[in-house]
Amino acid sequence: MDASWAEQTDKGVVLNVRASPKSKFDSIVFDGCRITVRVRAKAIDDKANIAVVGLLKPLVGRCRIESGRKSRNKRILCEGADIEAVKSAFESLAK
Repeated sequence: MDASWAEQTDKGVVLNVRASPKSKFDSIVFDGCRITVRVRAKAIDDKANIAVVGLLKPLVGRCRIESGRKSRNKRILCEGADIEAVKSAFESLAK
């Protein structure tokens, strides 16, 4: 499996995420090589970013946007996370 969607750093695990604001419903889609987070919130006043982090938090724990705050492509830092645990959580979504 190509794990370019996640990388271990000294701070935790960084996820490469594609955000999709103004969706009909909130969801996380993982197809084995890409994470797409769909949120109902609009990309105004940081609302979509807050929704993306809020949707990922139950799956990966404490996280924050490291880069891409004004882009659909974001790098999300899962602070203190282990890459094997994160991979396992997302692989369970792909099934």
